[in-house]
Amino acid sequence: MNKKYYTSISMLSGGLLAIMIFFNGVLSKYTSPVFSSLIVHTIGLVVSILLWILTNKTNKWNLISKKAPFWSYLGGFSGAFV
Repeated sequence: MNKKYYTSISMLSGGLLAIMIFFNGVLSKYTSPVFSSLIVHTIGLVVSILLWILTNKTNKWNLISKKAPFWSYLGGFSGAFV
């Protein structure tokens, strides 16, 4: 894949993150911040699982890559607190 593809994907990802933060802020005005974060991240989890199922054509149960070191998966842990 070329550099323009990765640039486009990263810009789209940043835009979607900004939209998520906006919706999280609006929802927190009507509920609590913790509940709104729970709703936003649950919807994100469901969409991620659906995209994974629809796009993954290989073994769906091989979740852990043997090439990636264990610590590389810790980014998701810190992302939960952002």
